[in-house]
Amino acid sequence: MVDGIKEQKERKLISKERLFVAEYLKDLNATQEAIRAGYSKKTAYIIGHENLRKPKIQKALSEARNSIEKRERRALLQAREVEEYLDELITFNVKDYVDAQGRPKDLHELTDEQARCVKELGTLDTQIGVHRTIKFFDKLQAIDKKMRRLGMFKEVVKVENSYTDFLVKIQEHKRARLAGRNNPAGKQASTNNSDGIT
Repeated sequence: MVDGIKEQKERKLISKERLFVAEYLKDLNATQEAIRAGYSKKTAYIIGHENLRKPKIQKALSEARNSIEKRERRALLQAREVEEYLDELITFNVKDYVDAQGRPKDLHELTDEQARCVKELGTLDTQIGVHRTIKFFDKLQAIDKKMRRLGMFKEVVKVENSYTDFLVKIQEHKRARLAGRNNPAGKQASTNNSDGIT
């Protein structure tokens, strides 16, 4: 009975060990991770390296790495799918969507790639008959998104910072005071005290 309890304890990670595993995956520094997990700074180096040798921690690290790798692969596949979809939207040709008479093809006549570029299929009743209509996703938006994803242009973001403005005012005030001291005629440079800086 005692052996079973001891064996179960050895298989489960204690909370500090779980935290050690989570922290270790961030930057792979066993000593720092031991400290962040709550171990003493004096013994962190030893405990960090001991933890890395424990089979249950090695197993937990391996499982965590595998999980991360799976998520990375999934994210890469999703990113690749987005890239392919944007490429389809950018490169589709309207001629592929109409027959020889210029009428839109039926949906079942389109390939899956072609169908993904169609935003809307509809019909239009006119005096001369019913006509099929086809509306596509915006090609220019797809180009814009693709260029942003490739880093071909970046948006300029204006950040207003009152602290920066305050520092600029301080610098201007200092310059004005220095200009007053260096004035050979002895005239003081006028400063505006409305900003509350003296």
